[in-house]
Amino acid sequence: MVIGYDPAQLEPLLKQTRQRPPFGASIADAGKITAKLGTGITLGAYIGSVKPGSIAARIGLAAGDIITGINLENVATARDLRWR
Repeated sequence: MVIGYDPAQLEPLLKQTRQRPPFGASIADAGKITAKLGTGITLGAYIGSVKPGSIAARIGLAAGDIITGINLENVATARDLRWR
C-alpha cells in the first residue's frame, strides 16, 4: 500500500512544540522487508509499527504502509524519510 499525506495538515502538528516531536513510527528500507514478502516493491520507507496518538498515527500511517514520496520528492530508503 502506498499512501500520501497533506503537508499543510502536518505542519501545525510539528509547530506545537519548539522541538520536533517524535514521528512515532518504526521505519525500515522497503526493499529489505518486501524482498522477504515477495511483493516486488524495491524502493521506499516501510512502516513497521505506529505508536497510537503519534504524528504518524494522526496523519493516517499504518503498519505495512510504504512511503515512496513526499512533496513530489522520491523516498527510496528509510534514511530518505528521516531527512525530510
